[in-house]
Amino acid sequence: MSKIGMYVFYGFTIYFLIDFFLKVLFSIITKCTVEKTLYQKRMNHKINYQYYRPVSIIIPINGSEQEFINCLESVVNLDYKQFEILLIAKCDQKESYLEFIEKNKLIKVSRPFKKVLDTKKIDCIYEGFYKNVPVTFVLKEASILPDDYNAGVNIARYPYILTLKGNQEIKKNALKEFVRTVMQNEDVVLCSGVTIKKFKTKNLFSFLENWRITNLFVKNTCFEIWNGNLFFSNSFCFFKKDIFLEMKGFSLKNGFIDGSFLARFHIFLKRLKRKYYIRYVLTANIIEYPLMGKEKNFLNEETKSFLLGLLHNKKLLFQPKYGLLSFFTYTYYFFFEFLKPLFLLIEIILVLSFLFTSQLSWWIVLVLIFLFIFFPLWSYYYNYTSLKKLLKERKTEIDHVIIN
Repeated sequence: MSKIGMYVFYGFTIYFLIDFFLKVLFSIITKCTVEKTLYQKRMNHKINYQYYRPVSIIIPINGSEQEFINCLESVVNLDYKQFEILLIAKCDQKESYLEFIEKNKLIKVSRPFKKVLDTKKIDCIYEGFYKNVPVTFVLKEASILPDDYNAGVNIARYPYILTLKGNQEIKKNALKEFVRTVMQNEDVVLCSGVTIKKFKTKNLFSFLENWRITNLFVKNTCFEIWNGNLFFSNSFCFFKKDIFLEMKGFSLKNGFIDGSFLARFHIFLKRLKRKYYIRYVLTANIIEYPLMGKEKNFLNEETKSFLLGLLHNKKLLFQPKYGLLSFFTYTYYFFFEFLKPLFLLIEIILVLSFLFTSQLSWWIVLVLIFLFIFFPLWSYYYNYTSLKKLLKERKTEIDHVIIN
């Protein structure tokens, strides 16, 4: 039994060495990509580009009026020509928004629209302007975030959609960066960018969230090289409306966040044998503020979405028709993210048992300490430094910011 246990131990040690090698490789690729992006950004500033496609911006609101007003102010100040704003609110909270509706002279309308995506019932629609920008205020039955986005897409007038949330503030040039990416390559069907999550206090939770999101930033940057990204946030996506409608919108099966929608984009377009690209735009970013009293829900919701998204798309595992998306991206997430906590627990149990019976050399223990403690801390610091460099032009206290 001891001999079998030793073989298992060495097997898991090799697994963690592979994980170590991949993380070093990802960190180097990310640093080089950030440097290249910053160089291209400096060059682009020397030329005045005029990018233009009409865009519908969908913003579900669920917090205080001040929170979504801050979001609205950042949207109307976008450096962009033509867009409309759709605010999606719950009809049982109508009283909370009456002042906003009356102040901005929004008018109740009977606006026809084609209900392509099945959503909760829409109670009423108001239309008007907020600082000369067209605004549609939609009151509907209470539901989860993906359903609100689906309802907004049904009503949207324009062929491109940008999703946000009421507790976010978008960078002035973010929409232009998305449209520039699409216009440079018409095969780009979906984009996302960098989300900066800002908490009021620094604690263990904010540190862990910072760690998780910095790692996600690194993976998204690297996996984009072979068009292999699998996980973007629903609440900061830019995509073509027609394709989104064809694939039946966001799924409601995964709860508050649809962690499988990017995988469904891949599967749907591969099935059609259509050339496409999904881009992670480093020069487009937003700040997101957790709703009051819901700071810890950030980690729970996104982690749950991540796990459900993996399990719902098991068909991607070892499928030649999906190429590197299957054999590298999904395989990496499944074996080096989803199963890693289980493998780590087994490895720790084996190390403690072998140490107790004096069957393990101390140099092996030192290697494992490096792999499990010192290297992750170094990797986090190295990647976090790259991300700070990317965002250094933002006037914000980076030490109090959680970055995605």
